[in-house]
Amino acid sequence: DDDADIAEGVDTEEVSTAAQSAPLAGREAATAVAEEACCCTTAEELSGVVRRCDLLWRLIERAHDRGTNPLQLVSDFPCVPVAESLGAKGIRSAVCLVSVHEAEKKHALAVEDFREADRECLERCGALFVRPGKHLRKALGIERSSTLMALQAVFAQRWQQEPPPEGDATEGAANSRLYRGLRHLRLPLEDARSLRSFLCNLLRKNLVPKDNRLLEALPIFETVGGRFAVPLVPSSARIVAPNVEWEELLRPLFGNFLISFEGDAGDLLAELHRD
Repeated sequence: DDDADIAEGVDTEEVSTAAQSAPLAGREAATAVAEEACCCTTAEELSGVVRRCDLLWRLIERAHDRGTNPLQLVSDFPCVPVAESLGAKGIRSAVCLVSVHEAEKKHALAVEDFREADRECLERCGALFVRPGKHLRKALGIERSSTLMALQAVFAQRWQQEPPPEGDATEGAANSRLYRGLRHLRLPLEDARSLRSFLCNLLRKNLVPKDNRLLEALPIFETVGGRFAVPLVPSSARIVAPNVEWEELLRPLFGNFLISFEGDAGDLLAELHRD
């Protein structure tokens, strides 16, 4: 029973009162939720706020009064529950609630639009998943075709937050000046291959538009060092050898930046006219 689901973990009388007053007093109800969200001091209290936000969105989805737009009342409040991560079933993601504006900025994706294996691949990259109703899906423009934009937003945020690495086996202190100006925008090769395979499958089925600009900004292009994949844009994240001779010369020192043209990665480069 849907009403029973709504009332789970929430007082029944409170649910009934909220359901009756939500269309007319949306601002007050949303403010109450926001105030409680600011007072969390334990994991149990946070779980209670998340349950109340689930209730709030079910009420918003049911609001049909003309002249009212419940989404405007809650757009700045952290009240959109993030879907439970597949990597930790039974445990909610580190981020439990986001605002409508934040979900829009991150190009949130819908759980029901992806197979479990594909969703797990996207989650490893940091994509944000929600379970939107009709109103929220429309407000955020949630579509499977926005997957590339979601990934671009995820990696752009990651590059801003992650400090540059200290260096690795081919980038020792003795040669540190050789790497000035190069940016360490990388993804481990195993994760990059899974992501590239998933994206190529979407492109073959025309489920996402082929946008070269967005694809080139993703770290899915393998390097000859065999450890990482990097984006083509910005150019400071990779090196492209003009021919085989140059590739052999650059490989010992720049293997983790030097783009490989072999295998599936080379096929994608050819499709992007980068061969």
